[in-house]
This record gives sequence, structure tokens and C-alpha cells, in this order.
Amino acid sequence: MFEVPELPFQHRIVLLDPSPAATDKPGRRLHALYDLMMQELRLYPSATDLHAKQNGRSPLPAGALQPNGTGPAAAPSPSPSPPVGTRSYNLLLTSRWMLIVPRCKSDYGPINVNGLGFAGTLLVKSPEALAFLREVGPLQVLCQVAGERPLAPPTPLPHAHV
Repeated sequence: MFEVPELPFQHRIVLLDPSPAATDKPGRRLHALYDLMMQELRLYPSATDLHAKQNGRSPLPAGALQPNGTGPAAAPSPSPSPPVGTRSYNLLLTSRWMLIVPRCKSDYGPINVNGLGFAGTLLVKSPEALAFLREVGPLQVLCQVAGERPLAPPTPLPHAHV
């Protein structure tokens, strides 16, 4: 798992082994890598958030520190769907790599950004939106949607076999 240093927003990428012999359970391995990336990016709600939701209280804001000053707790074991309260993110998946980019908002100015934006395709609906994109630049749009990169580097992982 790694980040591309030239991308100024938070993200995680894992390389996947496309060979059929890489593993006998590719779906299980892919899901485990996905869960690990989600935990690394702190996209799952913390244990404090989940406890508060179960007791009808407002949870801490996404990514907030727990009362003891530590970061959000590790996510629960893999499940079929992300836990309620999972922060927004974009997921791109190919046969060779998986990318997750946390999102703090869905648009910047007149431009709505989905996963295709992080693959290099920003769609505009009007000449005014195109002019805005040309003025601020595509990378600025992605940075505004994704938020700033934190200082902590990702945990290095060996090449993933999926």
C-alpha cells in the first residue's frame, strides 16, 4: 500500500497481481485489502462513533480523536458492507490496482467530482463550468474535493496477490 508523492491529497493505492494463480480466493483477499485501506485512511467510523450511534447520541465528527486522545479505533472485521457512518470516498478498481480517495465534499464550484475525476476525467455541464475548471485547474478541483493530505505516511505493504 502506498501513496503517490506527487498527488497532494490523501489516498491509498495497492497493486494487485492479475495472474490467475495469485490466490485461490481472490474475492476474499481483495476485500481484506479494501478493509485495510479503509482502516489506514480512517474512513470507517471509530468504536466511539458506533457506540454513540447505538445509544442515540451524536457521534464525533469523522476523523475526530477519541476522548483518550488516540485516533479512531480499528474497523470491525470484514463485513459484506461498510459500517453505518463510514466517511465518503471514491474507489477505483482495475485488474492491476485499487485506489481509494477520501472525500470531504462532492463538488468544488460548479464541478461535481466522482471516481472518474480521480481517474483523470472531470465532466462539466456548461461553458461556465469549463471556464472555472480551466481557471483553477483540475488538480485544484481534486484537492478541494479530497481535502489535504495528512502528515503520516501510509503503512508499506508488499505487492498484493489478488
